[in-house]
Amino acid sequence: MTTEIGQPAILKPREVYPTVSFTSCVDGRVAGELIFDRTKLVDSLPETPMVKDSLMEWTPLGTAEQLGTYELRMTLKQDGKSPQYDSYYFTVLDPKSIPAGQSPIAFLGNDGMMMYIGDYRGNRILDFSNAGYRGGGVEIPNIPVKSTVLPLDGDATERIQVAIDQLAKRPLDKNGFRGAILLKKGRYEIGGTLFIKASGIVLRGEGQDKEGTILYGTGAKQRNLVEIGENADLMLDSNSKRMISDLYVPSGSRTFHVEDGNAYRVGD
Repeated sequence: MTTEIGQPAILKPREVYPTVSFTSCVDGRVAGELIFDRTKLVDSLPETPMVKDSLMEWTPLGTAEQLGTYELRMTLKQDGKSPQYDSYYFTVLDPKSIPAGQSPIAFLGNDGMMMYIGDYRGNRILDFSNAGYRGGGVEIPNIPVKSTVLPLDGDATERIQVAIDQLAKRPLDKNGFRGAILLKKGRYEIGGTLFIKASGIVLRGEGQDKEGTILYGTGAKQRNLVEIGENADLMLDSNSKRMISDLYVPSGSRTFHVEDGNAYRVGD
């Protein structure tokens, strides 16, 4: 199995599980878990004393029978301190199942879904497939047009902004929309920035090629042509700040440990 950052950590089916080997820099205790598919416990290392500068090794019992991703999660404990965590990862699959010409770190699976294979530290390519409307996979609604803007000569910034501001005064419907502004096909010169500060407003064009609707930024000043939301400075919520207790948080992670989770509630 390859243990290199950025390279896929792949174990072939029915091979023995990899050995975790580390040298402790403190006195304390260590426990381990081999977890399959994020939740299923395969084997465990009972809490064991560890001595500073001593070498420790653990090899989970058995062989890799199930295809998928495994996590070797180590819990490190010291008296008077919160536990800390360190994890190592590998994926069990048949290398022949990777389609020819596709990368072993991201390829199309037999079920038509993308497969992302991480390295031994859990780093993987970021998955943006749920970044679309309502997390992706949901048909974008066809919101009724409430205002239409035509392409005319000269700067169109003010004309489009007026349409946005007027629509912002309309109430939200039961689905949370005020309506759509249709920019008819053609070229719209934008000398400033368009601001959409109210929710529920759709700015819609006609076509995405040179024959469709084009917003053309004019002038020499670099800026955003469209800004959505209030331009308020971010505020640091220092009251809920907590130390992360994972020694390493991989790229693409969706979870991590904190020393004290009492500052958070479901939905935060």
